[in-house]
Amino acid sequence: MSRFTLDPIGSEDQQLLDEVGALHRAEHAPEAFRQHLLARLRQPGGATHIALRTSGRRSFRALAAWGTAAVSVAAGLVLLLGIYDDPAAGVVVGAEPGGDGVGLIGSGKAAAPDLLESRLAFAHGCPRNPSAENTALTDPDVIQAGLTVHTFETDTPSCGTIVRRYLAYVPSSLPREARAPVLIVLHGGPDRAENMRSIQTQRRFETLAAREGFIVVYASAVATKDSDPLMQNEGRWRTHGYIRPEVDDEVYLLRIVEDLLTRRVIDGTNPVFLVGHAEGANMALQAAAYRPDFYSGVAAFMPYEMGPPFPSQDVRGARLSRVLFVVLDGGGTAIAKSWALGLGVPPEAVEAPRDLELPNRVVEGKSHAHIGAVARGTRNSTVRRVDWWSAKNAQRAVRVFDIKHGGIFWPTPAPNDDERLIRDFGFRNQDIDGAEETWKFLSGAEPRVPDAFAEDEDVVLDTEAVRETPW
Repeated sequence: MSRFTLDPIGSEDQQLLDEVGALHRAEHAPEAFRQHLLARLRQPGGATHIALRTSGRRSFRALAAWGTAAVSVAAGLVLLLGIYDDPAAGVVVGAEPGGDGVGLIGSGKAAAPDLLESRLAFAHGCPRNPSAENTALTDPDVIQAGLTVHTFETDTPSCGTIVRRYLAYVPSSLPREARAPVLIVLHGGPDRAENMRSIQTQRRFETLAAREGFIVVYASAVATKDSDPLMQNEGRWRTHGYIRPEVDDEVYLLRIVEDLLTRRVIDGTNPVFLVGHAEGANMALQAAAYRPDFYSGVAAFMPYEMGPPFPSQDVRGARLSRVLFVVLDGGGTAIAKSWALGLGVPPEAVEAPRDLELPNRVVEGKSHAHIGAVARGTRNSTVRRVDWWSAKNAQRAVRVFDIKHGGIFWPTPAPNDDERLIRDFGFRNQDIDGAEETWKFLSGAEPRVPDAFAEDEDVVLDTEAVRETPW
């Protein structure tokens, strides 16, 4: 894939940065972390800057990094800007393998021009914009558990001002302007932040945050045409897979960090991690690749189509150093390898990963004798762990948990799933704790020397390069 460069910082970007600077020159923002945040947002890179961009102004060349060049004009448009998924119609538009034009993947037929036009129109469509009062609503147990709901307004190119929201859990043990890590968790789609917390992750991140001293944020996508109007604040990630979207979720994630800073929850030096499930996993990967200078790590649980490849620019010296994948039945090895190489793991280490079969602690579905084919196909799943990392610098690493015959829900011990969820999505794996494994890996606690290789004479660690935590 050809190397790409980002646009030199333009007048609009400079104006935006000046506005951010003005905000943080306010009396409530101490100078030290104001300067630190601005330095991270403006991150110089030779003759260019990776700047915080508003929706609709993202570089075409940056978007082109997601696709493959040198195809026909029609197919190239779709590939260069990413495969486009219109969930409302239930079809995927892309370049058909072996074909000459744009078609429905797997259909063997070219898409009619009006069909493609309708997909593009949907990409430009305005999101449902609930009132600030509605976005501030949440489930009773969210407030009872000590989480808070926060909203802010953001502008769109042609849909006016919309309200964005997020949930936050800040352990009571943390001081104001804490240096604690920030973990931003992205739900699948269509779904909502509350469900990601209670159904998918089973509230495990809050338990870990209280114990380990980090901040948890549950991000919230905006509503689209297929969002359930009866499901409060349900949405989809509009940036992933859309051509020139009205809503820029990459910027939204950065705005969350800025809001935490403005409210003096953090001091601006904090490592920031992204964690996503399904569609949210793709969004997390895309955001991390877009700003490897800003995010310290990313965990992608069961991403659709395995997400984007690692960006083609050299980021071996960037902040991003850890990437975790959780996949089903062996999918995504090639993409995981591309991220390992992009992070600077030597090719010889990428070709010789550490491969370990994990203990099969739970026979999922043992007590269930019915509930359909999906559930039967996901009984007694197993997990294999694969690590790509350099013995000379174990902080730069990619890890894959490959779940065999598991359901598509977040893996966790002793989940509280009802019969309907099991029937539709299968038995989730219970051999690993997805939240615990995410934190151990992203925080730098692993890999140091995995137990299975502690006596391997070929593994020689440079102890100066191995740190307990990245902060």
